[in-house]
Amino acid sequence: MAGWSHEEGYSKKPCREIVGPDRVAFDGPYCLVGLWKNGYQLLDRDSWTGWALGKPELDGDLHSYWNNIRDNNNGLSGQCNNLKDLNGNLPRQLSSFQVTGYCECEFFADEDCHPKSFRFSAYNREDAAMWRNGKDDNMIQSIKCKYAESWGGVEGFTVTFVDNKTARRDDQVGRLGPIPEGVALQGTWSPDVLRAHDSRKCLKVGHPDVASGNFRVTDVTVVHATCHFYLDENCNEQGGGMENSLFTLASMGKVEWVDPDGGDARGKSIRSYKCFPSYNIAWHPQSQDILKYIQKKIRAPA
Repeated sequence: MAGWSHEEGYSKKPCREIVGPDRVAFDGPYCLVGLWKNGYQLLDRDSWTGWALGKPELDGDLHSYWNNIRDNNNGLSGQCNNLKDLNGNLPRQLSSFQVTGYCECEFFADEDCHPKSFRFSAYNREDAAMWRNGKDDNMIQSIKCKYAESWGGVEGFTVTFVDNKTARRDDQVGRLGPIPEGVALQGTWSPDVLRAHDSRKCLKVGHPDVASGNFRVTDVTVVHATCHFYLDENCNEQGGGMENSLFTLASMGKVEWVDPDGGDARGKSIRSYKCFPSYNIAWHPQSQDILKYIQKKIRAPA
């Protein structure tokens, strides 16, 4: 059976080989899969970590990379991979996993990804202790992944910008000085709930004081989406495109950014943003109340 190669996967070698500049983090849009015999251990020989749909060349043409992944030009999407080909210690020993990025992976009890042996699927999901969560521990022998984007059944999201100058810490006051007279002490701006069809559009920070500089973003909160933030009004940075955003917030739950300089550093110039379906594990899940609120708003007549 053909399996993920050295070029396509990050490495067929144990996870302990991923060190130094080659060490990877489970926090990006590229389909990254980690498989462990017993918990997330960097030095664990009984593990495999790899790019299931192809290794991104971060210094190359990322647009071509995404086109290849979506169109399955490299044939990796939907390809069955036997765990024994990744690490001989993993079949029927898998107890921990992580899947992040724009992909969904299916796990099977047999060696050939037969539909009747299907156990579960994972989209930006992790389980460090499968023995505590159901009957799939020490059962898995094969896996296959495919490109996927998902709103998780809630096709909406929120983005909130806050100018909270009264929240300066003592060290910020010492470096930045007191709050200028005549400047609004506090402000919050949000377009309320955005719908899935608003994603991939360039959206402007619509607070009326943005242009004058009197609304300086100190905090940004994103719920249920991945958003890129830009300095101009057209979602462009030097070098162009979404890959050159000022910063990115991504989570299946809730994620926040706080300007370390209280809005006088990067935050003061945020003018636009562009959002996409969520990726990344929701380490800090949003409450069900806000998800129900989003769902209610998007179901209401426009």
